[in-house]
Amino acid sequence: MEPIYLFRNLLRQASILFDHVARAHTAKLIVDGFRRNQKLEDAWTIHEKIKKGRRALSLLQQANAGESKSLGRVLDLAYGRDGHRRHELLQQCTAGSPLANPLLCSSTDLRPRVEKPILDRATSSDPLIPGVPRTAPPPTSDELVALMKHQIGTTINRAEPEIPEFNAWGRPMPKRRVANMLRRHRGYVLARLLPPLPEEMIQRLERFVRGAEEPVPPRRKIEPGSGTQKPCRKISLRFKRRAYKKIVVKTPLMSINGKTQKPIAYWSDIVKGPPLEIGKLWDFEGLKKPEMREPAKGKAKRLKEEGPKDGNEAVLKAGVERSPNQRDREAGSPKESEDRVSTEQEEVSREGEGCLREIDGEDGGPKERKSNRSKKPDGRKMKGK
Repeated sequence: MEPIYLFRNLLRQASILFDHVARAHTAKLIVDGFRRNQKLEDAWTIHEKIKKGRRALSLLQQANAGESKSLGRVLDLAYGRDGHRRHELLQQCTAGSPLANPLLCSSTDLRPRVEKPILDRATSSDPLIPGVPRTAPPPTSDELVALMKHQIGTTINRAEPEIPEFNAWGRPMPKRRVANMLRRHRGYVLARLLPPLPEEMIQRLERFVRGAEEPVPPRRKIEPGSGTQKPCRKISLRFKRRAYKKIVVKTPLMSINGKTQKPIAYWSDIVKGPPLEIGKLWDFEGLKKPEMREPAKGKAKRLKEEGPKDGNEAVLKAGVERSPNQRDREAGSPKESEDRVSTEQEEVSREGEGCLREIDGEDGGPKERKSNRSKKPDGRKMKGK
């Protein structure tokens, strides 16, 4: 496929995405990529770039055909849940933080025009080794710390690395190794951290999920039977709402704590969902609630008779568990229980003495005991003789 035909097919597929943010972001990526590579001369590099463009075209065709995995990939790239846009939001976007103005962000551009982004407001402490700037710990800020603590267990394992006090030789951990471990862990966190989105964008996504608003439809529409697109399923409103919900679930929100006046991160209410009540089987249509059966006459009479003996005036109902006091009374008095324990201890001591005799050699074991019993004269036979 010629590059110009590939370029036109990519733009055509990008123009029929049902989400306006994804349409604008995908078209911008296509144009920037072709403009950046239009002066390539190496044949092998041109071949690899064309192959990459064909894979992107297949991805867009599958997304427009209603394949949820491909569509989720396109929406993640557009809303900054993955790819280059996520790094831009971490580096340049503070719209999810309380210090940013959400009105500075447009509907399609997720990069707000603010002076100090999250990572730029981060401050670093002094180097661990004086005079060696490379050993300085990674810069931190209140917003970054709030995001890291909030996403522990979801995208990252821990906010701070576990640095041992001593190395393998039992000596104190070198400061250069400590600095390398801190820097490596910060890279691990930033590679997985999910940045916040502008407040206006989050509110629009929540309206899409609830069905209060529908996305702006594309101008161009390609029929499913055309040769430029694979056979597709009908993308219903419910399918779109589910796709948007996956984006909201992976997007944190930020605000200021009224008591500490520090930024905090939290998930949207859509992630938690409405409160659910635990139902029962007979709540379903066609199932009836089982009727409560009364105990039989004989059992009811026996329960009435046992009630006054136990000292309870109320009649015990069928199926009710006995109380601990009733079980103690049935077991007997404290004196009877002490006697029972003493007899059990005596039996255990006898068994222990038998084992000791067998070990010391006084008792030859079961075979010797059997032979001894056979040697004893029978009283009845002796009398007969």
